[in-house]
Amino acid sequence: MDDKLVAFMSYFIVDGKMESHFVGYDAQYNNKYAIYHNLLAEHISIAIEKKLSFISYGRTALESKSNFGAKGVHLNSFVYSKNMLLQTLAQPLFNSMKTEFKDRHPFK
Repeated sequence: MDDKLVAFMSYFIVDGKMESHFVGYDAQYNNKYAIYHNLLAEHISIAIEKKLSFISYGRTALESKSNFGAKGVHLNSFVYSKNMLLQTLAQPLFNSMKTEFKDRHPFK
């Protein structure tokens, strides 16, 4: 915008599937121009153009992505340490990272 970078995105395509890797935007322009939503829509546009079967958007802004019809996928994590103190502290830490979001269905 006016020779200033206000947003970027990157992705990988492997086996007919898109993995959205990084998106970034200048927050001062996001509300006015809906940059984040436009980046998500651009990923969809590219996937349609390339006839891809799947887009993985990652784990942030879950509600925004569900507005586009994205569905959550349950992920499991495993952490092990020989250090018992670290092992004991890890469980509550990972439990605190669980997020809940409102699953939306725009294509009823």
